[in-house]
Order: sequence, then C-alpha cells, then structure tokens
Amino acid sequence: MIRTDYDSLEKESGEMKPNTFLDEFHLYLMEDVDEAEALRLKDLILKRSAEYCEQYREKLTEEEQKRAERAIFPFIAAYKVLQEEGWEMFRAFRATRKLFLGSCSFAFPFFFHLHEQPDSFAMLRQNNLAFMKGDSLKATIDRDEKDEMFFTVHRCLYNDLCTELGCREVCDIFCDGDYSAMGSVRNIKFIRTGSLGRGDPCCDFHLFRMEK
Repeated sequence: MIRTDYDSLEKESGEMKPNTFLDEFHLYLMEDVDEAEALRLKDLILKRSAEYCEQYREKLTEEEQKRAERAIFPFIAAYKVLQEEGWEMFRAFRATRKLFLGSCSFAFPFFFHLHEQPDSFAMLRQNNLAFMKGDSLKATIDRDEKDEMFFTVHRCLYNDLCTELGCREVCDIFCDGDYSAMGSVRNIKFIRTGSLGRGDPCCDFHLFRMEK
C-alpha cells in the first residue's frame, strides 16, 4: 500500500510540505470547470472532509485519524460532494481518481528514483514493513527475503472507511495508487491479483527484484 504520510515524506525529500496538495485541490478540478467553480467545489469538499474527521474523531486511533484526514476523507468527500452538485457518478468517480493520483505524485520522487539506489529493494521492503506496523491495516508477511517479498492485507483503513461511508467503489481508486507508486520502480516488479477494495477477500502483494 502506498504510504501517504506527508510529514515523513517531507523529512525524506526535503521538498514537500504537509497539506500542500489539498491547498491546490482546485487546480485539478479546473480541468473540468472554471477557476471560480473549482474554488467553490474545493471549499465544499474540504468542509465535508472536516466533518468526516469530526465524525470519526473518537472512532480512530491518532495514526488512523491523521492518515484519514490527509489521504482518505478528502477523496471520499470529493466523490460525494461532486455528485450532490449534479455530477453524474462516472464523472465524479473520474474526477476523484484524478485528484487522488495527483496526490500520489507527491510520493513519486521517492519511488521514481528508487532504482538509482543500490539497496532499492531493501528500501521498498522497509517502507512496506513500516506501514504494516501501523494502525491503518492488518497484514501477514508470507515471505520476506532479500530479493522477494509476499504479504497479505486482511484489513485496510481505506476499505473500511469507504465501506462505512457508503462508497466502497472509491477504494478502487486508492488501490490504483499502489500501482502508481510501487509499479513505477523500474527494477522491481509489483504484482497483485486481488484487493479488498475490489471485493476480494484480501490484498495479496508480491514484490521481487528484477535485477540480481
């Protein structure tokens, strides 16, 4: 699962600042509407996202709340608000996907240049292990070797929140983020045959080094 802990990424890259993407949310909406409408929609979306944060404040751990606030609620809010504003479901889904993949671009410097590092697989492995230790998912490690890693996600905060808020289809968008991130590392192959967000019983992750 792609890590979208913006504070940690800022420390690593020295480039990104927390919430910068949300500040620029409207720029992605401007591909569909003019600037004034994009700004209006952004305000509605961020207001709805804040309402979700308040709704779940006592239900989530501190770590889950932080992740949901920055990487989950804004996109669920976008999908719902756009439909409430008269957008057809497919159009709202397409715009929400564009917004989310735009947010993933903040993590791309890490993934796009990872192949340049002599220990690229070890770095990606550690990235996933750190994420699995957090509260956002429950996973089991099926194989953890120098050049290959299998792990299975049995419960995922992204899927949980999408399901509870009545838009499980949005989790399919979040699943795409894994391919945008780990799938962009040139010397590492990423394979997944099923995912919770697409109705499967689990997410099976297989990563292996392509260059020995």
